[in-house]
Amino acid sequence: MEDRSQQEVELKLELPADAAARVLRHQSVERFAEGPAQVRRLRSVYFDTVDRALLHAGLALRIREIGDQRIQTLKAGEKARGGLFERHEDEVEVEVDVPEPQAVSSLTLRSLLQRTLAGRTLHPIFVTDMQRTQRRIRDGEDVWSLDLDVGEVRAGDAREPLCELELELIEGDARRLYDAALALLESVALTVGFVTKSDRGYALAEGSRARQPIPEALERMRETLEDAPVDLRPTLERELVELEERCRRVRGDADLERLHRSHDFARLALQLGRIALG
Repeated sequence: MEDRSQQEVELKLELPADAAARVLRHQSVERFAEGPAQVRRLRSVYFDTVDRALLHAGLALRIREIGDQRIQTLKAGEKARGGLFERHEDEVEVEVDVPEPQAVSSLTLRSLLQRTLAGRTLHPIFVTDMQRTQRRIRDGEDVWSLDLDVGEVRAGDAREPLCELELELIEGDARRLYDAALALLESVALTVGFVTKSDRGYALAEGSRARQPIPEALERMRETLEDAPVDLRPTLERELVELEERCRRVRGDADLERLHRSHDFARLALQLGRIALG
């Protein structure tokens, strides 16, 4: 029987809430967008066992409310590089507000979920509640979805604001996502996102905040530099050295966040992320 899981490829970006409107008005969006924007409220409840069996197995399971619909989504096999996330994803409409493991349509993912659960009970861990503005973008043979999410993550009484931009590849070349992000970066204060909504929710449930892995990201950027075109390598090397030096001078989370949100970091992370794809 055919396995029905899909490969999700998306570039995750972060931006201040007051910059969200500029994304939608950006000339590159208005020029290539197909059809009107779709605006929907999305409320998602993420589930796991008491001992976080799904988290440890690299799985994320949620029920998302979209109007009267309930969509169960299971994601697995997360691979992130330069803000680009590649995951296997299974989505199916359900009638209830709790997960139904037997409803997973992919035989491979269903078996993985059932083995991971091993009879343990699922419980709600955290909620994401957001407004999504979605545009379908086409440039030649490359098509992607631009999803702007503004809202919050909640775990018990704890809350964290959320403002993310996801560029999800529908068809074509994933490098085009980086080109689109670099075009936006010219006038929008965005940066590369290295943590998922799931990362944020689990951290919030434990009373903390998801840590942006900036030193690790710089290490991967250093590795990618070897694949850069010879004529670009000296400039990229100089910019990377400057960021590495700034990272060594970091004295706390506030300094690290300023580095993460700097224009120089965002530009270089996107340039090298694109190079990493070949």
